[in-house]
Amino acid sequence: MNAIAEFFYIGGIEAMTTITISGVVMLLLLLVRIFNIKSRRITPERALSAAGELATFSLVLGVFFQLIGLYSAFIHIEAVGSVSMGMLAAGLKVSSHATLYGFFYFLVGKLMVIIIRLNEK
Repeated sequence: MNAIAEFFYIGGIEAMTTITISGVVMLLLLLVRIFNIKSRRITPERALSAAGELATFSLVLGVFFQLIGLYSAFIHIEAVGSVSMGMLAAGLKVSSHATLYGFFYFLVGKLMVIIIRLNEK
């Protein structure tokens, strides 16, 4: 569990929390669809559609936060003038955490949408 917490922390608390919220809402919507929970506001089919959109949104959030991290790193590199290849590689590794996390929710969400749709027909 410590490795997961470290991955979350390195990726940036704000970015990872935002992606987590998007991913958890997506998973809740998938549960609404799986268990056919109906309400006045959301139908199971709308829940499935929204879950697919949130899966994509999680991926886009990951890329967005990576770009913010890279932009910040480039500002600091410009201020310093030059950095070692090791330091640059470490910065690229850190900036990719949010994208990997967003990809995780994207893959889980899209896979679940595919499975649900295949079981419908």
